[in-house]
Amino acid sequence: MNFITHVNSFFMHQHKEQQLTATHISLYMALFQYWNYHRFPPTFTLYRNSLMRLSGIGSRSTYLKCLKELHNQGYLQYHPAKNTNRPSVSMFTLDVITAKEKTEQGPVKSGPGPGADMDILQLKIGSLPGPDVDPFNKTVSNRVNRESQTLPPAQEQVLLYFQQVSYPEQEAFKFFAHYQANGWMLGGRTPIVNWQAAADKWMRNENKIKNNNHANNSHTPQNKDYDKPF
Repeated sequence: MNFITHVNSFFMHQHKEQQLTATHISLYMALFQYWNYHRFPPTFTLYRNSLMRLSGIGSRSTYLKCLKELHNQGYLQYHPAKNTNRPSVSMFTLDVITAKEKTEQGPVKSGPGPGADMDILQLKIGSLPGPDVDPFNKTVSNRVNRESQTLPPAQEQVLLYFQQVSYPEQEAFKFFAHYQANGWMLGGRTPIVNWQAAADKWMRNENKIKNNNHANNSHTPQNKDYDKPF
């Protein structure tokens, strides 16, 4: 998966078709960020509250409406919750095909269900070279990469990070609960710039506390007679 190629393809399609609103685009970028964070799995679980916060959507009905419309227009596959399974989404690479190429190659699948009529561009699953990189593309890529560190993470992201760096799972829950309660602020006043770095600092402090407690316990007399007067 080429990050810049995918973003370019998405915005080139939107520029030609003009079918999405700012809310659709914001939600798609939030979903793409999650897809990127989890290293582009075929399907990943949706966590509504985190996605609404990341995309700036304040209404649950608007969130669900945009998600279904992105599905209907072929940008992704939305899988509603069934029984005990959480809702999920499948994303795929977006490649730009011109009308001439479309005629030469024949019909190409454009996602699930009935999609929009695409005269100039069409989506398909595959990987074709994207547009040349320009300063705008670099700005988008750098901004989204920074946001993966600065925005408040979902609990599952914290658990995944702690697992990847071999930190205790119990500490992941404690870390998330602590900073979720205080609005992801350091010292109650400074917004966290990089939550992964904050997690590393959290574990260093926890290890210091454990080492100090162990040292104090090792100096406590084990056979002291408390019946004797002071």
